[in-house]
Amino acid sequence: QWWSENQEMVNELFGIGGKYETTNIGFKLGTKPLTFKEKISNFFTQPALREPQFGQTTWGRQGTGEAELSTSPKDIIPDFGIERLQMNVYFNPEMARDRYFTPAHEWKHVQIIFDSVKRGFAVPSGLKQHQMINRLQVPALK
Repeated sequence: QWWSENQEMVNELFGIGGKYETTNIGFKLGTKPLTFKEKISNFFTQPALREPQFGQTTWGRQGTGEAELSTSPKDIIPDFGIERLQMNVYFNPEMARDRYFTPAHEWKHVQIIFDSVKRGFAVPSGLKQHQMINRLQVPALK
């Protein structure tokens, strides 16, 4: 339902001639595959204490394994430009807390990551990205 209502806006942003067309951005229903380290950590963490993932944006150099794409636990200076940038945006249909809030929120992460890589700046950590979003420093994607 969300896609049918927002497909035109998504195509304006990511389709031919859109602001983000030069970047390989994948939209996926589900959650990011876990790295080996994350699998071990989850094994020792009670399910009720695991961080729920409503949505998540990952990034890295094209060709990087999906599980290895960064979720920015720290500031990272990319050693490549936007032409080699790969982003995956995950939407977890199992946890549809707010199907309208989550895509808009994740797209703000896309904008921060894209603009940082394009300018050759460090991509802020996930925590800093959330601080930027919460302070409304990043305009909503329209």
